[in-house]
Amino acid sequence: MGSYLINHISGELSKNDIEKSRTEQFISDIHLIIYAFTKFAFENNKGIFYTSPIDISKADAATELYCKKGIKVYSVFVQKDYSSRPIRLDIPFRSEEAEDIRSRVVEAVKAAALWSYPGQDVPLPVILAHEKCSVRRGCAEVLYAEMISRTTTQDIFDNIVKVKLG
Repeated sequence: MGSYLINHISGELSKNDIEKSRTEQFISDIHLIIYAFTKFAFENNKGIFYTSPIDISKADAATELYCKKGIKVYSVFVQKDYSSRPIRLDIPFRSEEAEDIRSRVVEAVKAAALWSYPGQDVPLPVILAHEKCSVRRGCAEVLYAEMISRTTTQDIFDNIVKVKLG
């Protein structure tokens, strides 16, 4: 739900105030991309849609930390076909790499599209990682109860006794 793309367009690509204000009317990048990709799909509904990469290495505190360690992050929006939802891909590069950014972006876009099965907008490795890291409701309730029961008193001795009783 960021606005990296909106800021990039209005700050660096807009030719005049009219273009700038049109871009800034969107709430977030995903709103802008859905609008743009839907319009594009009506004109040409074949292939994978994706934006040009933009450098977001200094866009927020997290990407700045990567940048300080010599890793630049470029962002693109991808939509595998006219019926799917767009996703954002953040692609890391070593700062000293002289390779063509666009060719790596094209590889990432193709991989994301190939790894997204019909009816899924998100690539399979992302879904698998999410499922593997998800905590089931029953397990979450037990963990929550354990955390609550341990924080009911400030006395360490009482907490140890409660854990042993529980």
